[in-house]
Amino acid sequence: MARRALRALRGLVRLKTLMEGPTVKRQAAHTLRCMQALSRVQSQIHSRRIRMSEENQALLRQLLQKHAKELENLRV
Repeated sequence: MARRALRALRGLVRLKTLMEGPTVKRQAAHTLRCMQALSRVQSQIHSRRIRMSEENQALLRQLLQKHAKELENLRV
C-alpha cells in the first residue's frame, strides 16, 4: 500500500516538474502571442468593415443627391 502511494506521489512530482518546465512556459508564451495576433487581426477586420460601410453610405447619399438634382432639372 505504501509503495503504491509513494509511486503515485512520485508521479505527481514528475508531472509538477513537467508543468513548471521551460517547454510548457515556452508553449504558453507562444499561444499568448498567437491569441494576441488573432485579436489584432479581428479588430482590423472589424474597423475595415465599419469604414467600408460608412463609405458605401456616403456614396449612396451622393447618388441620391445627384438623382434629386437631375429630377429637379427635368421638372424645370
